[in-house]
Amino acid sequence: MHASLPFSAVQGIDPMGRTLARFKGLLVVALLLTGGVLIQHQIAGPSLFDKATESAQPVAFVPTTFPSGAVNGVLRFDIGEGAYDAFARGEAGYVVPSLIELSAGDMVEIVNNDSGAHMIFYAFVPPGSTSTMTFDEPGIFTYSSGCAVNPAMNSFTTVIVTA
Repeated sequence: MHASLPFSAVQGIDPMGRTLARFKGLLVVALLLTGGVLIQHQIAGPSLFDKATESAQPVAFVPTTFPSGAVNGVLRFDIGEGAYDAFARGEAGYVVPSLIELSAGDMVEIVNNDSGAHMIFYAFVPPGSTSTMTFDEPGIFTYSSGCAVNPAMNSFTTVIVTA
């Protein structure tokens, strides 16, 4: 009777040795990839998948001032991006004078470049919209100086239209 040997031993193959060789090969590949990523990080900086190590500092918001008179027959007021958020923080989103002087035929144009809607004078102006109004007749008109939704803007503006 002869002793039976496993088939791999008869063929001269060491299954454990082959497994260790594969493991060593995979380990070398993994180390090379890890080293490449670390080198890339040092050369090119963090990737899109890295978490930010520094927090972004907010940019100070500067409110836009509403002009007090027309230029070439148009009083244009641009509401800047961030005005709505400034109001939400309890800050002024824009500044409106208490007195505006116009001539009959002058037009007021309100452009909302902000992400939120605003109610100024006579107009509700959604984001990305423009509202215009022409003052054809002389007179004295009183308006709320700001959005009714924002309690920080609780004053009034008088518009005087002369002939």
